[in-house]
Amino acid sequence: MQVRSCGSLSRSLERRHNGPGKKDARKKCNFFLWADPPYTDRAREVVEALKAKLRAKDEELQRATIELRFVEKKMLVFNEECVSLRKKNDELSGLVHKEKDGRSGSKMKKLLLIIVIVWFVVRFFK
Repeated sequence: MQVRSCGSLSRSLERRHNGPGKKDARKKCNFFLWADPPYTDRAREVVEALKAKLRAKDEELQRATIELRFVEKKMLVFNEECVSLRKKNDELSGLVHKEKDGRSGSKMKKLLLIIVIVWFVVRFFK
């Protein structure tokens, strides 16, 4: 039993339907408090089983979070390695292009030299 704000004891009413709760309209203070019926043994078993499942899911979530952090760290290391390899690749491709340009330049020089020699020979021996 609860003591109302007006000082009198409240009656215990049970809800027997799904409608709105009943109020004790005979008193002026309109005090109202739901009283839950006692749980059955089966209800306690179900609640405990659900709590155990919730704890198991929480532990699974914690393990997954730890694993995710580990994978994120590995991805950062992998990303750093990729950046490093890209820089090395760019450096090597730059060297290869310089070498190709140098070769093609020397080929052009050789070709120009041959043309000049042929021109000189043709002009000199006419």
